Parts: sequence; structure tokens; C-alpha cells
Amino acid sequence: MKRIKTSAIAPGAAMPFKGGMLDLVQDNVKETDNRILRAFNYQYSSNPTILFGGYSLVGGTYQIDAGALHLSGEVYRFASINVTPGVGQVVIGTITEVSQSGAGLDPVQFSNAANNNVNMDRIIVWSAGASGSGDVNLSACKFSMQGYPNPYNAGLFFASTGTWTLPGGAADFNVFATQMGCKVIVDFEITNGTLSNNTSNFSFNLQVLTAATFVTPNAIRDTYGFAFMTNGNNTPANEIIRVKIPAGDNRIYFERVNNSLHSAITGGLDVRGQIIFEADFGFNS
Repeated sequence: MKRIKTSAIAPGAAMPFKGGMLDLVQDNVKETDNRILRAFNYQYSSNPTILFGGYSLVGGTYQIDAGALHLSGEVYRFASINVTPGVGQVVIGTITEVSQSGAGLDPVQFSNAANNNVNMDRIIVWSAGASGSGDVNLSACKFSMQGYPNPYNAGLFFASTGTWTLPGGAADFNVFATQMGCKVIVDFEITNGTLSNNTSNFSFNLQVLTAATFVTPNAIRDTYGFAFMTNGNNTPANEIIRVKIPAGDNRIYFERVNNSLHSAITGGLDVRGQIIFEADFGFNS
């Protein structure tokens, strides 16, 4: 840890302050942040990572929540904003310095009588632009240490026989993924579903694995767990079911523990639970 040694300061022995000393203190904050973040997740050393906050794509508009981004060794906050890229554009983040004015802050009068703004808040501002024209593309950012919402998409629901659908749409689909080191934790509550036929399993595509760039599908290993299922129209009404993610897949499958068929059901199928799987980010084996 970098420190400014002050033991020689005494009455009659004042120490002049140099610009490099301020740089040392500021660099020490960066180094401390990086060490703490690396303790949670090694990938921070190379990847732009949204620590908290996220976004959803509604139509052609990115609805970005307020949060913080770790980029090139620094942590930048960003405000909530809606961005609608035009043709050929993407969402870009630009490092922007905002002067902090007010009593005791900017402007500061230097010894040469010049007034300068020196108290800066360095933030990320999201906007639409050409890929690479900012400091980072939103699509290049990873997400970590917070549940990131999996976007609803009716085309990502499947059943081994017939179909699994959510007549209520996104309102009945609550799936969040959290990355902690080499682990990804998926919490799900999917309610009021419909199975058109008897089926051995039903599943949904964990779209967040590509949308939030947690991992690529071939980095997932065989994973099994259990969930709680409520069946509002058939017997049994409540039961524990098996949850699995096969290696190389990014779909979460639900099936009965005894391998019997799930009965067709209209609007009364609820599944709730959590599954934790390990993924290869390049630093774990």
C-alpha cells in the first residue's frame, strides 16, 4: 500500500506538497480497488465489468440503470439513461470529467493567479455511436456481483413434446443470474405457464449467458439441482422436481425426479428455485 511518510513533519520542518504526491494517493486508491475486486473475481484484471446496475433492451432502446463500471483499473459511476442507437450504431461509454463546483471546490486559484477546475468526478456517459468510438462498448461489458435480469423472450421456451408457454408474458418471468468468481447463480420464478401436451421435460434458454456475456455455452459443465413446482390444475399440486444444465448447453431443463411425464396444463404451472453452476472463464480449470 502506497503512503506519504509524514514522520519528518514537525514544527519548523514543513514539507512542500508536489503534484506527484497527489498522483500517488490517487493511484493507491485504484490499486486497493483492484486488489479487492480481484479477490472476488480474477477477470477484473482484463475485462470491463459492470459491478452493479444493468440494462434491458425494449424495442430498439437500451434502458440502462444507474450503476458502476470497472474499466482499465478504475471504477466509474454512471447514471440511468435510455439510449436508442441508429443504423450502424451501438451503445458506447465515454469517460467524462465533471467539475465539482462549490465552496472549497472548483475553481481553484493557482499561485500564478489562474483559476482552474481540478476537482473532477470521472464518470461513464452512455450514448449512441460507432463501435469503438468511445472508451468502451456496452456489449463488451461483463456483469458481476449482482443479479442481472434475464430478458423474456417467448421464442426461448421449449418442451420435449408440445410447447411450454407463458400466456402472461414477461410479467410471469423473473430470472436473475449472478456471477461470483467461476460460479454463476441463477434464481428463477416462472409462473402461470402452460404445457400443451404431456412431456418428459420443459426448458428455457438462459439468454443472459450471451446477452450479458457471462460465459459461452461450451464453458458450462454438467449441473444438477432441484426446484419447487406448483401445478394448479393437476395432481400432485406441489412437488420437488429436478433442474439440470447439460455440459455445452445454456438451457435450464425441468423434469420429474421419477422420470414420469409432466401432464398437459393450462395456465397453472409455476417453477421456483435456484441453480448454481461452474463455468470456465479462462482462469479456473
